[in-house]
Amino acid sequence: MFWMIVGLMLLPALFFLLRPLLSPERSSDAEGRVPHKVRNALLAAVVAAAVAGGGIATYLRYSTGYEHLAMMQELEAGMIELLDLIDETEQRLAAAPDDADGWRLLVQAREALGQYSEAVRAYEQLERLDALAGTEDQAAYAEALILADTDLHKARELLVEVTKTAPDNPVALYLLGSLAFKESAYEEAVKRWQALYQLMPVTEQVWRDELLRRISEAEVLAQNRSETREPEAAAANPEFLEVTVVLDAELKKQAMADDAVFIHVNAADGPPMPLAVRRVTVSELPQTVRFSDDDAMMPAFRLSQFDAVEVFARVSKSGLARRQPGDLLGRSGIVSLDTVPEQLTVTIDKIVRDVP
Repeated sequence: MFWMIVGLMLLPALFFLLRPLLSPERSSDAEGRVPHKVRNALLAAVVAAAVAGGGIATYLRYSTGYEHLAMMQELEAGMIELLDLIDETEQRLAAAPDDADGWRLLVQAREALGQYSEAVRAYEQLERLDALAGTEDQAAYAEALILADTDLHKARELLVEVTKTAPDNPVALYLLGSLAFKESAYEEAVKRWQALYQLMPVTEQVWRDELLRRISEAEVLAQNRSETREPEAAAANPEFLEVTVVLDAELKKQAMADDAVFIHVNAADGPPMPLAVRRVTVSELPQTVRFSDDDAMMPAFRLSQFDAVEVFARVSKSGLARRQPGDLLGRSGIVSLDTVPEQLTVTIDKIVRDVP
């Protein structure tokens, strides 16, 4: 109910922002471009909508009968109009897919409505157009991926890239810490959050206290796991995993020489994100790669800590790390690290039809 109210209150702001995209007179000159600060304006509209929405919600709670029904009908009609407007914008973008301003506005509209999976798809178009405007956009893209629970590996890559340019970016530090905590990489979570804590002004005492609480929680969990993992780390698992990736002859005609090939190792019973990843191109296949603990994406999850893994190899037609329909895929099946075959081969022999 509340978000329906907020959506209605957002309607004028989103209508104002999206309607120019639907105008046949819209040009590509400077006057037709969207200022970068529009996101702040939209966020302000969200806050105003939430406040106003609270008043309407109170009215609905204490009104009865026909008054309540009439208000509900108005809210539903307003939300339908808002969603129709977004649909029209997407149709316009389907005809003009290189309109970066349009995709940026669509991102803002979807995020304002909490539709993060749809926002991610719009961000992918901005990435395709090389229109991500620096660290701010990269951090926002990563946040959408995390909230949509879509591609945490991609989110981490974006955030790490942000910290290379802006090591003190507070959004990136917080999200990297949260992502690490979610993946049980508690040592990294502590590192990121401690760096953020040093940057927080003393006037933000409530937030500082909350961050200290989370740091303390992560430290305890890291210590507990260290006590149980140390014997496992000394287990006689191999120091490396060697795998050869080949592309099935029948599928070669469907791949371009410069298509990206992602090769990654996943724990059979462990975190959802890969333990290690390599990227090559189709022209380099067949390719033999060797994975070791040094390739671990996160220090808390090393190859030698797991008894069984599965190796995936995928030709990405889009160049994105996220699996897409039309990609070409191969997998090893579950492999015990105690009995790894001397020649482990993964053949890319399937076409991705559906993406879960």
